[in-house]
Amino acid sequence: MPRRRRAKSPISTTFIRWHIEKKYNIDFDQGLDANQKAIAWAFEKMAEDQLYWVVVHDRWMNDDNFRKGPVRFFHRVPAPIRPFVIATVRRKVRTALHGHGFGRHSPDEIVALGTRSIDAIADFLGDKPFFMSSEPTGADAAIFSFACAVLCPHFESRTRRAAERHENVPRYVGRMTGAILSESGGTGRLQGCGVAQRFQSSPLGNIACTF
Repeated sequence: MPRRRRAKSPISTTFIRWHIEKKYNIDFDQGLDANQKAIAWAFEKMAEDQLYWVVVHDRWMNDDNFRKGPVRFFHRVPAPIRPFVIATVRRKVRTALHGHGFGRHSPDEIVALGTRSIDAIADFLGDKPFFMSSEPTGADAAIFSFACAVLCPHFESRTRRAAERHENVPRYVGRMTGAILSESGGTGRLQGCGVAQRFQSSPLGNIACTF
């Protein structure tokens, strides 16, 4: 790809979304009023700026979880240098956590922040079928992905246990998965962790959450 085109490519999920909406004349928040859009934006940013780093910390800084997931990224690295590369990358992730601010907190404080975010999501979701209304909107793309990551049973974390205490959050993940597979004609397969399998009567495959 030419350098000029590469430089113009969106580099974050928010800008990718805006790019798609503009290019294809799509409004992922169709049907929401100004107040609802403001709430959706706040929850999306909470998920991206809080839950993302909670998941990164749980996966990359916990040795047991690291061996279950992220270590797979390095399987193709030549064996003689693999330990060095792994240590270097994990050190960079730790530095990123520290630079963001999350890495400056104690493990208990990180769990408290993650739990507060999960509680807020569960409270606002309530008994609605989707996060903002009766139909999926742009906010669901963010909330679903991070709820999925937190609930992934492949990894052990106190944040996951906090999310599992809310019945509506796992069921929401199941509904979103069903909506995605229905949109794809029901023939797709989401591979990774089996979050939604517990909450759907039809075989759905698994949910991806490896990072």
